[in-house]
Amino acid sequence: MEFLRRGDLFAGNADFARFARWWQGERYHPSHSFFQPGPALIDGEEIMLDEAACLARNVQMELDFNAMLDKVPGGERNVSTFGASLTSETLPAPSLPSPDGTPLAPGLSLSKQLVIGMEAMGWEQLLLTSLHPEQVMFESWHDHPPYAAARAQFEGLGMVPGFTGGIVMERCEVADHMPQLLQAVFVQALPLAFAAPAPCALFCVVSDRGALLCHGTNQADLACFSKAFTF
Repeated sequence: MEFLRRGDLFAGNADFARFARWWQGERYHPSHSFFQPGPALIDGEEIMLDEAACLARNVQMELDFNAMLDKVPGGERNVSTFGASLTSETLPAPSLPSPDGTPLAPGLSLSKQLVIGMEAMGWEQLLLTSLHPEQVMFESWHDHPPYAAARAQFEGLGMVPGFTGGIVMERCEVADHMPQLLQAVFVQALPLAFAAPAPCALFCVVSDRGALLCHGTNQADLACFSKAFTF
């Protein structure tokens, strides 16, 4: 397992970087919360904003957003075109039985099924990262016992506190370590996404309920992974 800076992770799959940039524009663009003239609650105080004040604040929000965005290796052109080319499918959270017949915990079920999907696709590695460039993998203040144990496990593997980069996980490591990483998804709603190294053009986002939101530019790859994952 490797812990990398975001740019180094995306160097292994530039289309994964394009996907992340497209997602960030769709989900985090500040236009969703631009200021409008009138009363506004700022730092706990209600103040009146005119058009000039709104414009200044909105321009700063745009600048901050652009500074946050991931960089795409080889240039940032065609991000919107790339996003328009994606086909999407939601794969429901798997529910696998344990040896005694009771359902496995969601993280274990998802991890085991993910290994099956990787085998079907011929993937030896996963590239994993948060789609929000500034959200840390594990928050230091959470003390929920399974979450705290997962954080300690990853820090023991070499992840520094406050880590916002990416992880390269071998297929043989997924069954053992992915359930712990999913604690960050289930507890803090980490927008965790993964892909395989290039030329993989399939990108999956894990929901906080264990479903996979899959996006791809190749319909055959999406169908193959879906069939294996939901078998």
